[in-house]
Amino acid sequence: MPPHINSAEVFFSYIKSLQERCGCATENSCSELLKIGGLAYEGICNNVVVFKEGQLKQHNLQGSRLTPVFMIEITDKEPHRFMYAFTHSVLQGFFGALMKIQDMSGNRLIDQLQRWETCSDDRFMLFSRFLFALSSRHSIHLFDFPFSELSFETHSVMSDWLKQNCQKIVDKLEDRRCQLMLLKLLHYIVEYGDRHTTMVALSQLNAMQFTKCHLQPSDYAALSRSLMDIGTFEELNLSACGVELETLNQLKDVLHKIKILRLNETKIGASGAKVLSSVLTKEACKIQTLD
Repeated sequence: MPPHINSAEVFFSYIKSLQERCGCATENSCSELLKIGGLAYEGICNNVVVFKEGQLKQHNLQGSRLTPVFMIEITDKEPHRFMYAFTHSVLQGFFGALMKIQDMSGNRLIDQLQRWETCSDDRFMLFSRFLFALSSRHSIHLFDFPFSELSFETHSVMSDWLKQNCQKIVDKLEDRRCQLMLLKLLHYIVEYGDRHTTMVALSQLNAMQFTKCHLQPSDYAALSRSLMDIGTFEELNLSACGVELETLNQLKDVLHKIKILRLNETKIGASGAKVLSSVLTKEACKIQTLD
């Protein structure tokens, strides 16, 4: 199995590379990065992706050497005025999570996470995934960033939160909201990247179904990665959720672990049938029922 790399590792590496290119020493720029995180988090809370000069001033970012590295200027309608946006939208989520996980730890972070989860739109979606990536053991020992030395208490309570929320949706997966919640949890589990947590959380479910969801490629990737960390799984129902040949190929390395596999109303075609045939002929294949 390839080594697990979560999004925090990718973004820390990206930030470090940009800092080196612009001549900003990592140890001297952490406070500025966290100020950028404060601005990013404010934007996430208010559903804002374009910031006014006054907002940068409120976060003491005017004249910062790092602001032009991660943000671009946008000409305002009024002359001699500028607006600012992150060079990549996902950077806003990452910086916001980086600031917040430094600002909170343990149960305070969990209490706040519960509030973010009740938001009626998806503004906190990427932000929350980054929170789990940053709270993983991979991130706690990551690189030489001073702010990567995160609390082991935070790591522990985030693990407990994942297990508890998987437990809450046991026997409720006929409900579309619970299926969507499970998808969200799978992404969090992958970012968290702890094999023991994955095994305990998913073993409570025994079966997964997404019959009322149309899964995206990233969802299949999260499902596949999660199932890599467990042995045998009782049932996976992907009927009517948009499985095609490409997405079936994403799952082919884990399907042999499933005892009951349901793929009704899919579009896998003859090529997909060949993929399934190769799974069924594996010596370790556990499939007993295939619909």
